[in-house]
Amino acid sequence: MLSRLHALIKQTDPKVVEELKWRTAVWSHDGLFCTGETYKNVVKMTFSGGASLDDPSGLFNSSRNR
Repeated sequence: MLSRLHALIKQTDPKVVEELKWRTAVWSHDGLFCTGETYKNVVKMTFSGGASLDDPSGLFNSSRNR
């Protein structure tokens, strides 16, 4: 799943830089914008400033809905 996210992010913006920090995939372009944390059964994406993003479909904070 993380490799699919990597491909989608790079397809969306080829200038994105991917690094491994804190044992986590980190993507940045003019500053950090998201991380991809892997767990046993899920991949969690965390967006920098995510709380201020519009979420009309209710997709963010999906861990609350499990």
